[in-house]
Amino acid sequence: MQHHNHPAVQCLLSFFTEMNTWEVEAYQQDKSIDEEALTEEEYNRIFENDRKKLERIFKKYCEQGTKAKRLRDPGYSCGDPTDYDPENEIIVSVTEKANKVIIETKQIRHWCWKMKYEMINIKGEWRIKDNRKYSSEINKRWEPLRL
Repeated sequence: MQHHNHPAVQCLLSFFTEMNTWEVEAYQQDKSIDEEALTEEEYNRIFENDRKKLERIFKKYCEQGTKAKRLRDPGYSCGDPTDYDPENEIIVSVTEKANKVIIETKQIRHWCWKMKYEMINIKGEWRIKDNRKYSSEINKRWEPLRL
């Protein structure tokens, strides 16, 4: 597809890559720590360090920055399989509109959801709007899903 080189698509794919790296590292760290052996202070320091890494990603790629829905939650989630996997979420369509681009993707593994991302241009830079949606073969309606 000719739109795959669009800067909005490149922004989204970079977000996928950085989020995937964060999720894998956070999950491996979470599995490796012995919570019983940590003081509350040590555990909080690990949590805050992970959160700061996540905040940096959201500041870089998302319109809402640290006000994004995911970061307003008291905790964060990471697991296996990861939410973001650039190897297993393919671009299905790219629709350009005035000052925004709608990118639809499909997960080819795990849940096999279709996803919809709205990308907006802010002062010449593409950012992800915090209104991701998903649908599935079972539920064809687009439903909100936090970033």
